[in-house]
Amino acid sequence: MTNDRVSLPAIQYVASSDGVSVPFWRTGSGPPLMILNTWNISHIEAEWAMPEARAADLQLAQRFTVIRADLRNSGLATRGVERFDLDALADDLGAVIEAIGEPVFLVGMHHSGKVAVRYAARIPERVRRRLLFEAPIGEIFSGPEFRGIPLSRSLDRRELAPLQPPCGGRLLWA
Repeated sequence: MTNDRVSLPAIQYVASSDGVSVPFWRTGSGPPLMILNTWNISHIEAEWAMPEARAADLQLAQRFTVIRADLRNSGLATRGVERFDLDALADDLGAVIEAIGEPVFLVGMHHSGKVAVRYAARIPERVRRRLLFEAPIGEIFSGPEFRGIPLSRSLDRRELAPLQPPCGGRLLWA
């Protein structure tokens, strides 16, 4: 079966600490790999409809349980929410990770890297490792709450090759 015929995984909803509805789906088997797209353009249903994105998720799902979510004011999540800061986005992420029920590998793409780092700094026991992709590293690690977070440049590129875009880009385990 080609991945063109693979159905959208079942979308589940959780409530963030302030009642925002946060949708997510998961597919595959193995350790949980939570992938955050840039929050202002994320739409888990529309992303699945894009052949390249779906193929990447399905390839990763051979080794991981891939999880995607829309955080507040994006995609299928509650819209028009006034509270829209890193802590609120990290709360949304926390609601999903709590529903997963075990620590996750956490991928933050672009500005969602800030959310990934904020969440992991607050509740490190729920994050196995963070992978930041094209994240604004200088902005992320300049705040006092992030001092002392170790950075590692080791990365198994074979397992995570689907995340590497054809145009290149920086991947950084943190």
